[in-house]
Amino acid sequence: MIVIPFLSYKNSKSDENNFLKMGYISFMVYLLLATTVHPWYIMTPLFFSLQMRYWHVVVWSFVSILSYANYHGAEYEVRYWMIALEYAVLFGWMIYEVRSRKLLS
Repeated sequence: MIVIPFLSYKNSKSDENNFLKMGYISFMVYLLLATTVHPWYIMTPLFFSLQMRYWHVVVWSFVSILSYANYHGAEYEVRYWMIALEYAVLFGWMIYEVRSRKLLS
């Protein structure tokens, strides 16, 4: 609730790129703080990120397949190491991309 209005106020330009950027950041903040993220939820930030050429969401869409490992076998079993691996790859790529170009500028 604090991050999105702060970034909107900070980047209060009225161009199309800013609209895409704020939509992307808003949805990513929501997903990264959500308790449940199904792989198809990634489609919305994927749309925004492709328009702005941010590739970490594309990487996330590939590693989100790891979440289906929880359904292996007769019983549903959460494999936390798979979830940790998925988010480690996402955050690693995101940090690399933010360092190589300004994401929030």
